[in-house]
Amino acid sequence: MLLALEVRNFGLIDHLELAFGAGLNVITGETGAGKSMLIDAMQLICGGRASADQVRTGEDTATVDAAFDLSNLPGCQALLGELGLGAGAQVVISREINTAGRNLCRVNGRLTTATVARDIAAALIDIHGQHEHHSLLEPAQHRVLLDAYGGTQHRPLTSAVQSAYQALRQAEAQLAAVSGNARDRAQREDLLRFQLAEIDAARLEPHEDVELREERHLLINAEKLASAADAAVALIFEGGVSSSRGTGAGGSRRAAGQTVPAGESARDLLAGALGQLDAAAALDRRVAPATEALRTIVYSLDDLAGELRNYRDGIEFDPGRLEVVQSRLDNLAALRRKYADTVDGIIEHAAGLRRQLDDLARSEEMAAKLEQTIESCRTDLAVAAATLSTARRALADRLQDEVAAELAELGMPAAAFSVALQHRADPGGIRVDGQGYAYGAHGIDEIEFMLAPNPGEPARRLARAASGGELSRVMLAIKTVLARADRIPAVIFDEIDSGIGGQTANAVGLRLARLGLTHQVLCVTHLPQIAAFADRHYVVSKRSTADRTSTHVQEVTGEQRVAEVARMLGGTVEALATRNHAIELLRRDWRHNESPATGGNW
Repeated sequence: MLLALEVRNFGLIDHLELAFGAGLNVITGETGAGKSMLIDAMQLICGGRASADQVRTGEDTATVDAAFDLSNLPGCQALLGELGLGAGAQVVISREINTAGRNLCRVNGRLTTATVARDIAAALIDIHGQHEHHSLLEPAQHRVLLDAYGGTQHRPLTSAVQSAYQALRQAEAQLAAVSGNARDRAQREDLLRFQLAEIDAARLEPHEDVELREERHLLINAEKLASAADAAVALIFEGGVSSSRGTGAGGSRRAAGQTVPAGESARDLLAGALGQLDAAAALDRRVAPATEALRTIVYSLDDLAGELRNYRDGIEFDPGRLEVVQSRLDNLAALRRKYADTVDGIIEHAAGLRRQLDDLARSEEMAAKLEQTIESCRTDLAVAAATLSTARRALADRLQDEVAAELAELGMPAAAFSVALQHRADPGGIRVDGQGYAYGAHGIDEIEFMLAPNPGEPARRLARAASGGELSRVMLAIKTVLARADRIPAVIFDEIDSGIGGQTANAVGLRLARLGLTHQVLCVTHLPQIAAFADRHYVVSKRSTADRTSTHVQEVTGEQRVAEVARMLGGTVEALATRNHAIELLRRDWRHNESPATGGNW
């Protein structure tokens, strides 16, 4: 049940707080006062589309908050718990609209999406918009209403048909892709073979481009590397470098900030130092660790000599090899421009080309398998569609009876409402009971609501058989039946009284009041006959100052309610006849031996 609604800076609404009760809650007011804004606010709570235009002029943000009682809705409490949005006896759904286009949705104060809010609200409230009864003129909507009447037990049947239909469509699309045009397939095969031949001719090796770039770098710098190795060997092991390698003047060179005479290598100097330490260690064993450390260095230098000479011997400046490497890299660059950024990527692309050629080669085999899959999918769809059709026929029979009973209470006792469920023959369709029928994502049924408003008249399509007032009553009857089927606790009707008046208005008001015995009903109405049945009555008014217009809502009781009903009757409370008529409407005891309607406290 909807407990309360708070709206700020929404349309013409500055700020309002409303508390709703059980039974029938009616909302009345002059045309243009802003009654529809309350419905728009509830549409937002139900996950409706938000627009910056809905923010009150001069404000940055509009907010709508609605609190619902979940005491008798364990399923909804469980859903909130699964979503991590709390699982108490109440839920608060909030929407915030920003003029900058940033819209937020919260459930119990936690940010979520409008889709989640819509899923939660769908179990709490059903809104019948101001012009929604015109949707009854569209047969496609009739199937939606009939399936909705089936409730949760019926949904697996519609889901099964939709899944089977999607599987069939997917298999058909795959077959079309495999089969295609013979000429296109041949051209595709030629292109694949040409690309694969070009790649295969290159005889690519994994990581080849990386290795070749490294080799090119070494070849280009071979002379520098050889010179560096020679110099290192000479300095460490030969006591200097030859004059051709830059021996300093006077046959000496700089090393570590000192002048080292040519002929004394680093190895010789360190060996001399080791001899000195050996002599010292013989006199003082504390020198022994330093001696051994230096000995290790000298031995390491001996090992290093061999490594450096081997490295130097392996360096070779080969202009011919450099030319070969550069040419290969140029060829690889041409292939990379066509197929991939790296040689490994080109190799992978070639593997993909082979798979595509294999697929083309096996297209006939694949087509045969897909045709078998399609046949299986058609069979599955036929079974699911037949099962759904049988269930819909049973639903249609029940819906006809329930809607007829509702129409009788709405002043149409002689009206004959029926649900036409037909199949359109199609030899190329799916076969059910040996017959081919046209099909779609919703099965094979073509569903349309029919109406014979008066005795002796044949049933016709609603668009031809029903007047505006009759159409409103048919929609009210269907919505009432669906509310019982789905067990939705709250139902909102926005001007369901379109096109009716007089005694029919009394019948509609009575039906809404009786629906209020089992559901919470909110109804926007212009008719005093309906408003008088309310358990709670709210009046919407528009107030203007020098530079501002605001919409206000007030619950009315007592004399205020008498005055509002009198206004709706077309008079004023000061006119005795109008006042007496309003009081008479409010005093009606429709509950038969029960206490008068709560709203009758005038």
